Amino acid sequence: MLPNKKNLPPGGFRRIDDILAGTFKDLNLEEKFRVYPVWKKWNEIVGETIAQKAQPDYVSGQTLVVSVVHPAWMNELQMQKEAILRKIGALGDKNHSIQDIRFRLKK
Repeated sequence: MLPNKKNLPPGGFRRIDDILAGTFKDLNLEEKFRVYPVWKKWNEIVGETIAQKAQPDYVSGQTLVVSVVHPAWMNELQMQKEAILRKIGALGDKNHSIQDIRFRLKK
């Protein structure tokens, strides 16, 4: 969507970082990109077997949402939730502050 000419600064140009920040917000991309550091290291965090059964989807606020293929795996992951949160915290990524995990059945 092009900006209204009345909203443009003198000279008629807007900074690219302003445009991208607005676009990311409009498309809700900030939330989607926040999961990337966890997604990238997911196999290390939970192990190969669990990674085949559950994948991080997105971060909403401070909650990581993980899709799981079967209710039995949801139960297993619920029991490992605190250990997973500790491993995520150990990543040291300053861009996210995941405090909770919500597991949902994959559609």
